[in-house]
Amino acid sequence: MQFSKVADDEDFAAVTLAVFARECYDLGQPSDGLELVQLAQYGTRKSAGPTLRALLATREAWSYAQTGAVQPFRRAVGLTEDHFAEGAGDETETRVRGLAEAELFGVLGARWRDLATARQEPKEARHAQDYIGRALALRDPSRVRNRAFDLIGLARTHLITSEPDGHARFGRYTSTGTPPRRSRYRSPRCSAKAPEPEESC
Repeated sequence: MQFSKVADDEDFAAVTLAVFARECYDLGQPSDGLELVQLAQYGTRKSAGPTLRALLATREAWSYAQTGAVQPFRRAVGLTEDHFAEGAGDETETRVRGLAEAELFGVLGARWRDLATARQEPKEARHAQDYIGRALALRDPSRVRNRAFDLIGLARTHLITSEPDGHARFGRYTSTGTPPRRSRYRSPRCSAKAPEPEESC
């Protein structure tokens, strides 16, 4: 953070804060994470491009998912998709790498899963299944680790929807990162618009 201030690089500072926010969420501290994200959003309100805004919106949604705040969560997801679509094909945002379309769907699917877990709501778990299914359809087969995480998330959603067979079925595929050939999951409203480098969000 001090280096970013010296360099007068607000975007780098925002990405750093987003990383710290993720640590807060992993530690079960959504309020602290949200404060960091909002600080990053405020600090880059004039400089952030759409891809950075999309990244920060996913972090904002993460806090709302963990606390079960449905309407703020939906708003943050909508902003994520809008910003991502706006930045499709933009290669100028060097501070944000790897927010490809498959990664976006995987991240949003995981956040829907978090919301479903917080509320124990099968309807929200279905949304998670839709997004994660889309991520799996887009991911390169060589991205075994990413696909395995998608499948683990997908298996967990089946526990929320009281489908233990689905949980067991998708759990079996995690070692190869390969889902069943036929998927019943629908595509979410965000459609294919961006090329695909990759990194966990």
